[in-house]
Formats: sequence, structure tokens, C-alpha cells
Amino acid sequence: MRTTLDLDGDVLMLARDRAQQERTSIGKVISMLLRERFARTALDESLREPDADGFIHQNGVAMFPHRSRVVKREVIQHLLDQEGV
Repeated sequence: MRTTLDLDGDVLMLARDRAQQERTSIGKVISMLLRERFARTALDESLREPDADGFIHQNGVAMFPHRSRVVKREVIQHLLDQEGV
């Protein structure tokens, strides 16, 4: 499909260089890069849904679920003192 895009000069130069290296057109390079980025964004968004245990994954690491309150440093220190840590 033919269309007109207004690209920044540095982006155009990078796409042109890559197209020359891969012996393909600038349009195919840009299409491939956008396709990869959109696929990654979709994957990132799907990983933000909690899993069966309620964890949300970020960069492949399970994060603790968000809680409605903040645990202050004093509370943490009190618990550490109680445990003798």
C-alpha cells in the first residue's frame, strides 16, 4: 500500500542504512520494525493482567499485587526489631 509519511531525518537515515544492509526497501524495513513493536506492546499489555495467583509480571518477573495502603518504614523497622533481625 502506498502512503506518505513525515519521518525525522535520523530515522530515515537509519531505515535507509538497514534497508541497504538487508537488501530490501525502506518501506519493508519500517513495516517490519513497526510490526515487531506493535507485537511487543500487545505482549506487554497482556502480561499486566494478574495471573492465577494474583501476580502481575513485568520483564518476566512476578510483581507483588498493589495494595491500598503504604507500609511505612517505621512499621517495617518495628517488625524487624520484633524478629531480632
